[in-house]
Amino acid sequence: LANGNLPGAFNVTGGSVNANAAISTATTAMTFQQTTISGLGPVTNVATHTLTMRNVTVTAMFGISNDGTLNFSGTNTFNNSPLITSASSHIIIADPAAAASVTVTNGLTNSGIIDLSSANAAFGASLNVTPGIAMLVGRVSKVEVVGAYARRRLIVKLSSPPGAKQIRVER
Repeated sequence: LANGNLPGAFNVTGGSVNANAAISTATTAMTFQQTTISGLGPVTNVATHTLTMRNVTVTAMFGISNDGTLNFSGTNTFNNSPLITSASSHIIIADPAAAASVTVTNGLTNSGIIDLSSANAAFGASLNVTPGIAMLVGRVSKVEVVGAYARRRLIVKLSSPPGAKQIRVER
C-alpha cells in the first residue's frame, strides 16, 4: 500500500499486506484474517472504530496504534512491532470457536482496557508480552478477565510510569 487513503472497506483474507504508508480506519473499515502485515507505515485504529484481526502476524516497523477497539481472535503475533493504545481504547482477545491469543515481542504500551474473554466462555484467552519487555501502563489501565470456564492468561512484566494511579486486574 503506497497510499494510506482507502475509502470504504479493506478486508484481507490470506496473503500479506505491505503498508509502506500509514493506513487508518478513519476512512476505511479494516479486517485482517490469516494475513501478515509488514512495511514501514503504522496501522492506526481511530476512536469509535473497530479493527478485527484473526490469525495475523504483524511485522510492520511502527506496528499498530489503537484509539478504538482491537478485536483479536485466533493466534496473533507482533514480531518486533509495537502495540500502542490510548486511554479510550479497548483490546478484546476472544474467539467463539477456539482459544485466542496475542503475543507481543517488542512491548505493549497500554492505557486502556484489555479484555481477556470468550464469546461463549468455553475457550481460553491469553496475552503474552515477551519476558524482559515491560507493559507500560498509563494513568489508569484495566485488565478484565471474563468467563468462568476456560483459562485466561496474562504473561507480562507490569511497569507503571510515575504518576500512574492504578493497575487493575479484575475477574
